[in-house]
Amino acid sequence: MGYTQLSINDRHRIADLHAQGASLRQIAAALDRASSTVARELTRNRLPAGDYDAAYAQDVAWSRRWRGSRLERDPALRQRVLMGFRLGWSPQRLSNAWPARTAIG
Repeated sequence: MGYTQLSINDRHRIADLHAQGASLRQIAAALDRASSTVARELTRNRLPAGDYDAAYAQDVAWSRRWRGSRLERDPALRQRVLMGFRLGWSPQRLSNAWPARTAIG
């Protein structure tokens, strides 16, 4: 069996069982997963206050996986690129301007 990521349903089940006081091994057995997977999930994707919430965990995990365009992820960069294009700059000139951050503002 290959690796599959935890689904939102898995995360809800983890949250419910964890709230009921089930051990990591009991939760893992209920999900047919390794106990290290459950331990990692509870550690990595918890709320800043330390509690575990399935919806928050799903969002945090998804944000680590999402690999969209840098222009989609960074609105400030997108605005600088668009401004450069409005000024008639070529993509090559824009790409050379970014490391120094002196060209467009």
